[in-house]
Amino acid sequence: MRKQTKNLLVLALLAAGVSLASCGNSGSGATTYTYHTYVTVSPSNWNQLSYRDNNDTSIMDWINSNLFEYNFEFDADGKIVEGGYSVEYSAATDLRDVTSEFAGLYNVPKTAGEHAGFAWEITLREDLKWDDGTPINAEDFIYSMKEQLNPLYKHYRADSYYNGATVIANARDYVYQGSHGYVSPIVSESFGDDEYIPMDRFETVEGKGWGFYELDAEGNKTDVFHDVQLKVTSGGNWGSNGLAAYVKAGYDTPAGDGAALVSAANKAGELMLTAENIVHLQNWIAIAMHGKESLAAYAESAGDYAYMEWQEMAYLGADFREMDFSEVGFFKRADSDYKFVLVLDNPLLLKKYDEEGNDIGLSYLAAYNLSSLPLVKKDLYEQCRVEPESEGGLWTTTYNTTLDKTASWGPYSLKSFQLDKQFTLTKNENWFGFGIDQYKGQYQTTDIVYDVIPKWQTAWLQFQQGDLTAIGMDVTIANEYKNSQRAVFTPDDYVGSMQLQSSYEALKNRESEGVNKTILAQKDFRNALSLAVDRAAYTQACTTASQTGFGLFNSMHYYDVSKGAEGCYRNTDVAKKVLCEVYGVDYTTFGSLDEAVNSITGFDLAQAREKLVSAYNAALAAGDIKGTAEAATDKVVLTVGTAADNEAFTRIVNFLQASFSVLAEGTPLEGKIELDKVEKGDKWAESFRAGEYEICTGGWSGAAWDPGYMLMAYLSPDYMYSAAWDTSAASLTLNPYGDDVEEHNYTMSLWDWWCSLNANPSSANANYVDFTAADSSVKCAIIAALEGEILKTYYTVPLYNFYSATILSYQVEYATRTYNTFMGYGGVRYLTYKYTDGEWANVKAGFDYKA
Repeated sequence: MRKQTKNLLVLALLAAGVSLASCGNSGSGATTYTYHTYVTVSPSNWNQLSYRDNNDTSIMDWINSNLFEYNFEFDADGKIVEGGYSVEYSAATDLRDVTSEFAGLYNVPKTAGEHAGFAWEITLREDLKWDDGTPINAEDFIYSMKEQLNPLYKHYRADSYYNGATVIANARDYVYQGSHGYVSPIVSESFGDDEYIPMDRFETVEGKGWGFYELDAEGNKTDVFHDVQLKVTSGGNWGSNGLAAYVKAGYDTPAGDGAALVSAANKAGELMLTAENIVHLQNWIAIAMHGKESLAAYAESAGDYAYMEWQEMAYLGADFREMDFSEVGFFKRADSDYKFVLVLDNPLLLKKYDEEGNDIGLSYLAAYNLSSLPLVKKDLYEQCRVEPESEGGLWTTTYNTTLDKTASWGPYSLKSFQLDKQFTLTKNENWFGFGIDQYKGQYQTTDIVYDVIPKWQTAWLQFQQGDLTAIGMDVTIANEYKNSQRAVFTPDDYVGSMQLQSSYEALKNRESEGVNKTILAQKDFRNALSLAVDRAAYTQACTTASQTGFGLFNSMHYYDVSKGAEGCYRNTDVAKKVLCEVYGVDYTTFGSLDEAVNSITGFDLAQAREKLVSAYNAALAAGDIKGTAEAATDKVVLTVGTAADNEAFTRIVNFLQASFSVLAEGTPLEGKIELDKVEKGDKWAESFRAGEYEICTGGWSGAAWDPGYMLMAYLSPDYMYSAAWDTSAASLTLNPYGDDVEEHNYTMSLWDWWCSLNANPSSANANYVDFTAADSSVKCAIIAALEGEILKTYYTVPLYNFYSATILSYQVEYATRTYNTFMGYGGVRYLTYKYTDGEWANVKAGFDYKA
């Protein structure tokens, strides 16, 4: 999960329905503005080193500061620029790329040059303090990171610094020193001149497991043995050319358990293979990679890639040596009490540079990947150490678990804590931000109060009494309140869609006498269903706050987040033209592309009926449906599936049934299209992919800042709802540069186009081109072309873009009602109050939130 700044985390809580409110005065005679929210369960651990869930951040986010953070972009008049953002220093004052100092040291390549992003020097403000006035300097950060990675504790959040994007050099080895573990894929290690370990190097050694010996310079075995653990995952490389594809192609392991292994991996998300079945996979690899005659076809299509992918899933066993923290890439500068260095295994480009190499400011990654680092108060932390109860157990700590064991260096300090009842925070007068112009006029909130309220209905009563500043809108009140002037609708990257079955064989197998399903295999029929749904009416009837959606991506998806609003994919000309093309809108007849896009409704009954008749005639000619040119004899019965058959699902099915019945009027299928429904529980997605029902109202979210990667959900056989659609056979010719250069016209399968964006050459296609290093505008053109191809198959029919709904109190106002991807609505930092706590107490009961 990506790291976010404090403000974004707060707004994520709002989007989840956790409400904000105002309460009474907190000081004697002082003017106060209290922000009163609630949680369903008390937090138990707000220690940055070891917190586990979002609930714990309800305290943690307020008592810590950011080194770097996002802010709104403001115009010359001080007004917020819609969609804009800036990245600013906060607790840090400077950031320098010092990679050249460490080239060849740690894991930094010897060839790493200027601005390579492997090593960064951070300079702290010199006025940082704990809430009791104790000064903070670089040594405090060094101490805290040492404790974060302390092998005696193995803190829950330690992997934040040896997995993912922010990988500190030697951090993993320090955490696991003195133990044995499986640390990295074999291919990330180097053994002699071999990039990959030959199959004949692997063997099972008694007492050591399955693995391989290192070789000396002459190629002879040494005494150094590396055991190996295989991790089979339900997605990733294994899905494209590995075990899953191998079994899908009709082959199996010698023990006949290939399908079982794939099934187990799909169910569990990942499967660590044990000694009992490791030999089966070993034999499978040996057969597949040595190209036995019975596997010739598979070997030809998969080639070396299957072998390489297997090695990427083979994790290397290692004994971690004892080491000192001085070997970790995180240390204080000798010449300053306020500077420390971060050395990374994987480079992060935290600064921006112009064409001449001049530093022009922080990149969005500074706030995205490095907004904060762990910081604990040393004297208090030392008092909170807890020895293990048994020999060999892990140490623990009670730091930041109770009021008396909590320290703050953020804008608020913990003031009181009553377990399962209430906790409060108040302004930290020693916070550096309250004394500088950067935060002038911000943080008007003086106090924050959280009540523990398990049920939404109870919180709703408090809101109606004027005691809550905001509350998430439950579906039970949506019709009454979603048009309120105090309703705030927050976008999400989730696109709700109607997924249509892609397997002709599955459709045929589910037919019975007088019941047709295979007409769904006709593209025109699927197109007709799409055109028959009035998306505006659908969102009104079937969602709480969502808005009509027509593409795979919405306003939350950025092809280049560094460009701010300009980097929003849906705002680009190529993305707008794709929607016009798919929905038959001639944008050249409009004054602008925006006018053309705004005219799209996706609803056209006349055209829908033409497509329906076309599909019926084609099915009739193919013998796939019984009837005459005038009227069908068969009924078309399509099953809609869901996880739980509830009132909301019934509304959806009823809406679609009414839409399709109207669609069929005046056609040979009039009165012949029927929907039924089925409940599939937590297997609803797997069941749909397996062809067990025909319509699924599901969608995808995630990777909002990488739509090129997210297209895998629509093109990879391991992820697609339309699992039977062979995207490796569907061809696309495209010039992503948009110029007249003949060499820029490329023809590849849709799947290979995806691979070209994501450094994943999936086949021996001679036309494969790597676009991973191309300009973002070129990538955007590829994304748009692929989106168009996917939409025009009508296996996925977008219906709405998901929005959450919040009702905001009349006491407060957000900085903006336009959601900003980086800042939300500004959070508590920019929240303003129309009434003091005392004033609000006198008027809070007099407002109508339905208006």
